[in-house]
Amino acid sequence: MSIRGNLKYIIVLYLLATSLFASSVKLDISSSEVVDGSAVNVKITAEGKNVQFPTINDIGGFEVENKNISTNIESSYINGNFSTKNYKVLSFDFYPETNLTIPSYSVKIDGKVFKTKPKEIIVHKASESLVKTGGSFVLRLKSNKKSVYVGEPFLVTIDIVEPHNSRAVRIEYNPPVFKDFFSQQIGGEQKMDTPQGVIHRFKYMLSAKKDGTLTIQPPKIKIATSTLSGNNLDPFGMFVNDLRWQSVRGNSVTVDSKATPNDVDMVGHFKVSSSVDKKITKPNKPVTYTIKIYGDGTLDDLADPKFDIPGVTVYADDSKVKTGIQNGKVVSTYTRKYVFISDKSFTIPSLTFKEFDYVTHKVTKIRSKRFNIKVAGVLGVASSKQTPSATSAQTAAKQQTLITKKEKVDNNRSLFEDTNYYKQKAKSENREYPLWIILIAFLVGIVATVTAQYLYRLAKKSKVVKKIKHYEIDEALQILYPHTNQDKKIEEMVRKLYEIKNGNKEIKLDRKELDKIVDKVIGQ
Repeated sequence: MSIRGNLKYIIVLYLLATSLFASSVKLDISSSEVVDGSAVNVKITAEGKNVQFPTINDIGGFEVENKNISTNIESSYINGNFSTKNYKVLSFDFYPETNLTIPSYSVKIDGKVFKTKPKEIIVHKASESLVKTGGSFVLRLKSNKKSVYVGEPFLVTIDIVEPHNSRAVRIEYNPPVFKDFFSQQIGGEQKMDTPQGVIHRFKYMLSAKKDGTLTIQPPKIKIATSTLSGNNLDPFGMFVNDLRWQSVRGNSVTVDSKATPNDVDMVGHFKVSSSVDKKITKPNKPVTYTIKIYGDGTLDDLADPKFDIPGVTVYADDSKVKTGIQNGKVVSTYTRKYVFISDKSFTIPSLTFKEFDYVTHKVTKIRSKRFNIKVAGVLGVASSKQTPSATSAQTAAKQQTLITKKEKVDNNRSLFEDTNYYKQKAKSENREYPLWIILIAFLVGIVATVTAQYLYRLAKKSKVVKKIKHYEIDEALQILYPHTNQDKKIEEMVRKLYEIKNGNKEIKLDRKELDKIVDKVIGQ
């Protein structure tokens, strides 16, 4: 074949290649060099009305996140001709951990297939980031234990390293997903200035809910930096300063969780103490009992103890659990108060708890004290078949009426220990209201409903009467243009306003529809 024939084929192939990689489709990336853990934002922009993007679930084995498809319209008026261009943009993020090449993707536009150009990504390790990329945010997630028992507490630390030359104006921090773990943040953010940058540190106490290999998902941050360039697509110059967002993700951590014996109440090493405010009391006078459990480990999932003592009324306060860090260990304190009321002597039994010590790998029992409470002036101990009789309750009520002022001051130390409070509570629970009170309440409810409906209709009418403002073309354009991509009706209205502004007298404008759309945008 002659040189001229070969040249002919080369020209055909060149034209075919340039048509496939035409300017109608373009792939852009946020950066070609990133730090391990930083997100690469990818945007594929296609010009045309009917666009079909490919399905992209991963790049080089790294999962694609935050997929979004948006539509942009660019309008222009040149030499008396008004024209518009339709753009469709597919954007997404992914977190590469090794060097890779984003492949060429095929995009179908108005029946024709176009291809994007490949892009290379270079990934630097976190230790190299400050040297090779001129400063970048780094996230590090660490655990003080790699192997634990179910319920055994361990510490997770997250460090966000901000370089000294950072231009960040806003940082949005998303903690890890602590799926399959009980979690609690320990303290607030800690800041430390180091030669590598400012470290923002967060600490969490975790304990596994089940056994197996469990993964703590990586933390994420979004960083906004200020840019001085304006928006070229903004005809009114309203957005002078813009924010450029960057996503950074830390590493994940895997923890091996081992099963514990099924019948244990807590995991760790604890002590228990219990006390009463008095051992001798009067009939129907409260006795306050306090139980406290404290030691190494977590008590957040400890079930509240219950007392079922025949002939004794028992009230319980909400339990309080405090967790903290001492000498690098997780320590917890559980406290709960109970009030016992009876007209006969009774016994507060000892409570037994089973704990699994993850250090010695042994199951041990801890017990609270037993207390015999004597009710003065009453013989015997309350039996399982005895309950306070109506006569004893009336007698107790009379005795309560005869309490001296001094006794009232002594025994009304708090609402939790006030006998009158519990008596009033019992009365309110059994109170029956007269029929005439119920009837009046019913009539008042009807009047209130009718009045509310009348006021609503009146307010609605006044709102309609007030709405008389008509918007001028330029004023409406300034309000609607930034929201063009949010709604097709807004997009159509912006086109009409541009054509009217450019002298097209054939376009008819519905003023009511314009006012309605503008009011809706302003009210967002």
